[in-house]
Amino acid sequence: MVRNVTLLDLVNAVAEHARSEAEVIATIVWMVNRGHVRLCGTFKGARFIRRATPGTLVSLRENLGRKLFTVRFDGGQQLIVFAHEIEFASEELAA
Repeated sequence: MVRNVTLLDLVNAVAEHARSEAEVIATIVWMVNRGHVRLCGTFKGARFIRRATPGTLVSLRENLGRKLFTVRFDGGQQLIVFAHEIEFASEELAA
């Protein structure tokens, strides 16, 4: 049975046994993405995506003067991100 935990509780539990902050992060990402635990509370249902994960721009919209992009990542996840969080694969796409 998968255990439901808040991100704070998970960070605190892992940090008690980890040797470094990098180990805490890696362990939490692995546990959540592999389905060993399920986040509840503010981050209910969240998964982690590596910053270098390739994806496809699905849509663009503006909100309060900011450009928001919907990106479908190759792993199947879909997120809304800000323009500064996107690194285009080529200069042609950035124009």
